[in-house]
Amino acid sequence: MTTLRTRLRGLLATGALLAIVAGLPLVLQAIGASPIPHSMPSLETIKSALSSQDDGTLALGFIKVVAWAAWAFLTLSILLELISRVRGIRVPRMPGLRLPQSAARALVSTAMLLFIAAPISVQTVPSLRTTTPELSRTRPANPRRRGTPLLHQTWRGRHPRRRHRPPR
Repeated sequence: MTTLRTRLRGLLATGALLAIVAGLPLVLQAIGASPIPHSMPSLETIKSALSSQDDGTLALGFIKVVAWAAWAFLTLSILLELISRVRGIRVPRMPGLRLPQSAARALVSTAMLLFIAAPISVQTVPSLRTTTPELSRTRPANPRRRGTPLLHQTWRGRHPRRRHRPPR
């Protein structure tokens, strides 16, 4: 049941990644929030738009720019996270973008569960014969510590087979 739940979480995170990277631009285009204006406004048009009373177009224009910038930063964070995971390196920290990077890290990590979790049919119960007799036996490594398992002893100081040389 845990593997199924893990795979479902990975599937949901993969769907969220696809919705952010591909679906959000489609939604923004559908509502008319194109990032590219039809024509470049002149300096006089910009000055008059900023000095006159706003009827909502300036606020909507600002919201469009913020939405596209948020999408660009989040997509950049997701792509950096994916590339770094594939290459096995650390993600470079971008100053001021901690929030999109942490969201991208969480989504990519959860989406990886879809591909990493072992299938239900492959999981087996380990057999009892997997332990080797050499590792399960106890033998005294030190005559003063009889009956102590060899694997549980810790070596303090120097290696037992090397001679200790005093410092000069």
